[in-house]
Amino acid sequence: MATLEAPPAPVPYPTAQAHFPVLRQSLLAEFSDCQLQAGFDLRMAIPKPGSQLLHTSGYTTHRQSAGRLIHSSIGRALRHMVEERMEGIAPETIIGFWEQEIRQAGVPVEETFALPAHEDAHARKTLRKWARDNRFTIADIYGIEERLTVPIHYPDGSGGFVRRLLTGQMDLLLLDSSGTHASVPDWKDTWKLPAKKGSDDDEDDLEGDDEDDALSAEGYFQQQFYALLIFLSPAFRAVQSVTLREFYVRRSQPREATLWRHELPRLISYFAARAEAFDRCYEAAVVTRRGRVGRRVLGTPAQWGEPSPGAHCSYSPGPM
Repeated sequence: MATLEAPPAPVPYPTAQAHFPVLRQSLLAEFSDCQLQAGFDLRMAIPKPGSQLLHTSGYTTHRQSAGRLIHSSIGRALRHMVEERMEGIAPETIIGFWEQEIRQAGVPVEETFALPAHEDAHARKTLRKWARDNRFTIADIYGIEERLTVPIHYPDGSGGFVRRLLTGQMDLLLLDSSGTHASVPDWKDTWKLPAKKGSDDDEDDLEGDDEDDALSAEGYFQQQFYALLIFLSPAFRAVQSVTLREFYVRRSQPREATLWRHELPRLISYFAARAEAFDRCYEAAVVTRRGRVGRRVLGTPAQWGEPSPGAHCSYSPGPM
């Protein structure tokens, strides 16, 4: 006699999981900071073929666009250093890489952007300074612009779990000779430094706090996320600690903080909750857009609004 099998439990938040099979560090960071801003960016997102619908904002500022090219130029410089077995690079050599990047050759026209002369001049100064200030042990360079992807799980409400993939790309991943410590440098192109622990500017300084508040708010999220990726990646099972090192290029000053493997359960719990919250909010926002009952979570179409020409267009580096 054939037995009747129970129908499979419905997948929670199917639209979110179909649209975002992989959740990117930048998307979760923005969502955690401001759900409405994340909703606007998703509304303006430009799908890229073969990108698995990874979040790509449809707009940037001139400074953000220049920052992208600066990081690409640094990536070129690092690969050149590895190929040539050099621990540093000449300022004029990295400027040569910058001049290749600003051509945006091979970039689809809808993704190119304008770069004002003052941003070009600023970027050249930044890159020359980066070349003068940074030296690396080539043997410690594990990956340049390394992307890691790992699974996490949250309860599905029916006794099972939802499997989600998280991904992030690191400008540079360093692994010491013992294989037990990883370091992720992150270059910041800004004048403002985060408050030092115990300073007058550090309003949240509490006795017994750990060292993580040495980082900027953005760096704190990156540190947690990158540590999760490294600790969960099979290639790094021996890694016991991960340091994020923010380097403020304009001031030649570093800030860094370290996480240890024993903190992994906390990281898994936090980011699983963030993934579930994103899925739930995105699903509710889609339902709202379809005219059904929904909550104001990522915002309604009226809140997001449609692009309209105006004086604000002068801030956009995108093509007309």
